[in-house]
Amino acid sequence: MLRDTTWYKLVPGTRFQEGDILVAAGTGQIQVELFAGGTFNLGAPATLFAAAVPITGDKLTGLVDLSLTEGWLKLAANAPAAGYRVQLDPASVDAKEAVVVMHSTPGAMEVFVESGGVRLGDSGTGKPKSAAATDLKAGDYASQSAERPLRIEPRAPPTFVAALPRHMIDALPAFAAKYKAARVQLVPGQQITYAEAEPWLSGPYRKLFLKRFQPRLKDPEFRTAVDAHIARYPEWDRVLHPEKYLPKTPVQAK
Repeated sequence: MLRDTTWYKLVPGTRFQEGDILVAAGTGQIQVELFAGGTFNLGAPATLFAAAVPITGDKLTGLVDLSLTEGWLKLAANAPAAGYRVQLDPASVDAKEAVVVMHSTPGAMEVFVESGGVRLGDSGTGKPKSAAATDLKAGDYASQSAERPLRIEPRAPPTFVAALPRHMIDALPAFAAKYKAARVQLVPGQQITYAEAEPWLSGPYRKLFLKRFQPRLKDPEFRTAVDAHIARYPEWDRVLHPEKYLPKTPVQAK
């Protein structure tokens, strides 16, 4: 898990919060259970960013906004007032009371609605807008990519079912009660590198990550890597080269 600019190894009972980036590696899985609002599970390899998780106490106070950049996600949403939005590429999924499985790869997505209903919309990635929002019901399967327009089928195709992580076939189990009183002390690992940060700095949440990762400019290696591509980050040019922005000394006429 990346929190702020530091990587941590997840352990059961870790408290999930807004801004976290979760990475399920190898053959592992990560399950997040909100005390109110539902549960979601990542199947490796997968990466998810929690753009917004507005929780006060044990209550959701607004839309949960997640971004699945790659991998598998099973969401059991139970948030009739607030709801979830999962950003995929090139679409987004809005769900309030539904169980839905999503698969995301760069430029392509697949969605299967196990129960309830969801709405497909634009991803908010800044790319050309797709067709109007589309409602999907239980049993529907939708796929879309940069090369193929949105396609909806009345059932999931065999290729999707065969690739689906086995644990996502069944209902997601519940573990939250077991860890509700746990107080986990996370052990910090390494700081994020430029190579790891670059996709986020050039993605749809660019402004947020420019602010979040700016403290890493104090690290010589990170700073040098950014400076080598400074044209991509004009917002940081003043930080790296303040001398360029000093007031010019007026020339006195003789």
